[in-house]
Amino acid sequence: MRQLFDSKGVALYGKGGSLVRKPGDYPQKRWRQKYPDRALAESLQLYGVSLEWYRAKEAEQHGLCALCGQPETATRNGKVKRLSVDHDHIFGTTCALLCSACNAGLAWLEKSAWRVKAEAYLRQHGRRAQIAVVHPPEPAKAAPPAVEDITPPADPIPF
Repeated sequence: MRQLFDSKGVALYGKGGSLVRKPGDYPQKRWRQKYPDRALAESLQLYGVSLEWYRAKEAEQHGLCALCGQPETATRNGKVKRLSVDHDHIFGTTCALLCSACNAGLAWLEKSAWRVKAEAYLRQHGRRAQIAVVHPPEPAKAAPPAVEDITPPADPIPF
């Protein structure tokens, strides 16, 4: 196979036909940078949602995570990541948008086999015996309001 060179004389293909790229030169990365909406729409197809659904949900949640109510803080290549689509792994239904931390934490909670092992481990070592989402206690029921004595005043005001 003959070697091909670019305009600066750098080999495009090495011996054996393998493509030689300059460090950081990835066509897919350039395409994603050039067409960010199309790239996002393609990645959302995996979850069966459209770009319009994502944008509407993002606006509905004010750009915040549906679980913790905070904006995304995780970064990739120096840029803040987009919110992740929360979806049911069994039925494929989509729910809301989550930050990376909540999405990862929820994934671990959903793995029931891991959860059972983790609970057994914690019991064995005398720690909390249950891993679960803790709900606040139910508020105490207030006593019914006292019945007021409704007696007319002794001297009614004349009109």
